[in-house]
Amino acid sequence: MVEQTEELWSTLMRFHREVIQPDFDRSMDQRTGDVIRTLSDRMNTHFDAIYHRLVRIDDEVTLLNHAVKELETRMEAVEQKLDRLAAKAYVEALERRVREIELEIAGIKAKL
Repeated sequence: MVEQTEELWSTLMRFHREVIQPDFDRSMDQRTGDVIRTLSDRMNTHFDAIYHRLVRIDDEVTLLNHAVKELETRMEAVEQKLDRLAAKAYVEALERRVREIELEIAGIKAKL
């Protein structure tokens, strides 16, 4: 009886090693693979979305940089015009003052 039990046990263990365990391992590998693939797909989807957002942000930053450069160029032109206007107004004020002084000199000469 002990010998039959030992033989039965040995046969069951061999059956487990050769049939059950490989099938179980394949099933676990497939499930694990499915979980990993699903997780990988989700991560790739999220990374793609982040990448597309970064590309959009980069494009917007590039556009903003160009706009700022254009505004700087325009501001320089405005500053130059203001400087010319200020210089012109200063020259006109000096010319008026020179005319006033010339009139005062002429008045002084007339008195002498």
